[in-house]
Amino acid sequence: ALAAFTTAYRFTALPEIVYNLAMASERTGHTQDAIDYYREYLRARPEDPGHATMERHIDELRHDLH
Repeated sequence: ALAAFTTAYRFTALPEIVYNLAMASERTGHTQDAIDYYREYLRARPEDPGHATMERHIDELRHDLH
């Protein structure tokens, strides 16, 4: 799935694709990539109702990196 989302991202950086890239990156152990994609998603969709929850999740992922 990560490869498919990466290919789609090359053609268009739709927020939905970026979010899926974040989740796929996280699931495959690419934590820093996941963090970067989640942040990119939040920049594209600041009105997302789960914004605060996603920010906390990003903080947890950052903590896990160290």
